[in-house]
Parts: sequence; structure tokens; C-alpha cells
Amino acid sequence: MNPYQGRGAPEIDILEGGGTEISSSMQVGPGMPDDFRKFYEKVNPSCIYGYGSCTTPGANSVDVPTALYKKNRGYKSWYQGMRYGANNLCASRSDEIQTLAKINASLSKGITENACTIETCPASFDVHAELGFMDNKTDHWGINSNGTCFPKINGYTGAYVCNAGNTDSKCAESGGSTSAASSFMYQMDALSANWGIHLAAYTDWVTYSVEWVPGDDGYVRWEVEGHPVFEIAAATVTNPPQDAAQMNPRKIMIEEPMYVIFNVALSSSWGSKPPNAGVSGCYGDGKDKKTNTICDAFPMKMKIDYIRVYQDTSTMVYGCDPASHPTK
Repeated sequence: MNPYQGRGAPEIDILEGGGTEISSSMQVGPGMPDDFRKFYEKVNPSCIYGYGSCTTPGANSVDVPTALYKKNRGYKSWYQGMRYGANNLCASRSDEIQTLAKINASLSKGITENACTIETCPASFDVHAELGFMDNKTDHWGINSNGTCFPKINGYTGAYVCNAGNTDSKCAESGGSTSAASSFMYQMDALSANWGIHLAAYTDWVTYSVEWVPGDDGYVRWEVEGHPVFEIAAATVTNPPQDAAQMNPRKIMIEEPMYVIFNVALSSSWGSKPPNAGVSGCYGDGKDKKTNTICDAFPMKMKIDYIRVYQDTSTMVYGCDPASHPTK
């Protein structure tokens, strides 16, 4: 593995959480040091998923409040220039509409509250989001000009990858054991956004796409029905913010050959478990209407009409053993 190259993969979760959002993310490693991440919420760590519910100063959004981060660090934090676009297939809400001028003025002045709002931050709640023109040269990245569903930066920023049996408090519990010589622990980074999905995801066919272009000028883009909703340019990964000591690892854009995996899964790590888990069968005594409805819905299914893969053969290779990345 080349120095700081790490590993990574783009991902799209068709339906996640409460079933009203889609998560698009790119996982890369090695991750940023803690001094480039959000301030940690000690009282209620899960508050980071509530978009403004953390009480610890600086724990809701990176570099918010502006003065607090500037005083404590003096340099920018997390990844810069991520691109967020609206899912305009959703219905419009007047209270969600933004203007570029108003958001630019707010960012220039500095955010004083402990959390982003639709009045003060880009609609993504990412103060370092790209705000330039999108492909159509009319709409701007990061600005919810139509008041439709808009992606927000994910509060989840990556897991710790540890050897089995590692008892460090930052590692997830795992079985097995290894020798001290093979012990390891490092942080992965999740560059991720959650975006609202319209009802058609349940009632009709919806076309999703991921465009992945490697190289220094590359990017990963996620689209729904041709609408770009999230994009990460190579420069976001290869040129992260630095402190005076240049301690933030610079990574190259994801370029290793990868599998395309489609699956349906539930994870207890994300708070998902059937009713009466560990007590009895799913239905329990069968008297709770809500429980019965949930249990009736399983097994859940996702229908896939087609999967198409296109590739630019002039600049890209395919297969598991290309000359540029030989299998060893």
C-alpha cells in the first residue's frame, strides 16, 4: 500500500433509518486526527444525528460556531468543498427556500449559534460546502433554491477499524484475540450525506446512479433520476485542511478496482432490531397492533429492474488484476 493511500469505497444506501432518507457516502482511510473533526459530545453522543440537538459547544456542525473553532484551532476542520444538490422530485416547502446572497452573507459574518439553521448555513448544514454553479449553470450547489428535499451532511463520520480482541475504548466489541505485534487501530472517515426521498421509492421504479471517476481531477457523484444530489471531488480528499505541523494525512482519490454489491440488510449497530428481540418471537403475545404491522412486513424486499455498468475504456481498465494495480 502506498504511503497515505489507504483504502476506500463509494456507497449508496437506497433507504436508511426511518425509511425516508438515502445515505450516500465514501469511506476512506486513514482518517483525520481528532483535531480536524467536530468537537466531541460527551453527555449524549447520539445527538450528532439530530441536526442541532447537541448541547456541547461545537458538537453539532464542524466549524460552528465560527469564533469557537477559530479560537481553539485557527485552521479549517473536516473535508472541504463537498457538493450537495436538491432532490427536486419532492414537493416544495416555502419555509425551506434559500438564496445564495443570504447564505453567503451569513457565512461571511460567521455563525454565532451552536447549530446551523436554514437561515444561517447552506442547506446541507456544511459550512464548507461548495456553493458554485451546478451543471445547468442556473442552480448553485448547497443552496435549496426550490425548497425541496435537500441532503444534509451526515453526523456519522466513520468507524474505528481495529484488530479482533482490541480492548481500546474507541474500538467496537469484537471476539477473538491477536498478538500484540498485529494489534492495530485507526479511524476511517465517512464523507457522507443523507438526502430525503420522495414517496415513489415505495410505489414506483426509481433510477439511482453513481458516477465514479478516478484521478486527481476525478469525483464521485450520486444521482436520482438524473438529478445530482451529492458529489465529492478528488481535491476534497487529496487536499484536506492542515495545521502548522501538516498532521492531516493527504490521500489519493479512490482508484482500486472494486466490487458492486447489492443487498438488503438490517444492523443492530444502527439501532435496528425486530420487536421482542431476545424475549420471544417477533409478534410477542400478538396483541400489539403496531408490533403486528411491523412483523407482517417481514421479510422485506427490494425489487431491482436492471443494473447497468458503463465505463470509459479510453482512460479506465476493468477486472481484478489490471497492470496499474496488480494483484499480489
